[in-house]
Parts: sequence; structure tokens; C-alpha cells
Amino acid sequence: MNNRNILIVDDQEPHRDLIRNALTAEGFSIETAASGEEAIERMKRLGFDLVLTDQRMRGMSGIDLM
Repeated sequence: MNNRNILIVDDQEPHRDLIRNALTAEGFSIETAASGEEAIERMKRLGFDLVLTDQRMRGMSGIDLM
């Protein structure tokens, strides 16, 4: 499988860690961001096959991010 790069966006660190640990165990390459703004910066620099985002975050919501 070639598409293995995922960005996890959540303002709660325990949530990011939980998802990262589960997906890393399945062989995915994971990056995380703590905000919509941080996610945008990461997306500009790195290519992702999938972005998983929390819908409700402080500042920019996941809906606004998408």
C-alpha cells in the first residue's frame, strides 16, 4: 500500500496520541498538529494521503480547516 501518510489534527494531546499509536501499529506514517493553523503549515510542507481532524477545536475548527 503506497498511501500511508496521515496527518492527525486535534487540540487534545491525549486524543492525538491515541490515534497515532493505533495507526502507527498498523504501519501508517503519522504526523500530528495541535491546531488548524499548524495543520495548514504542515500540509504546505508535506504531502498527506489522509487528514483526520477533530471537528471542534479552539480557534480554527476542523470544518473550517477542511
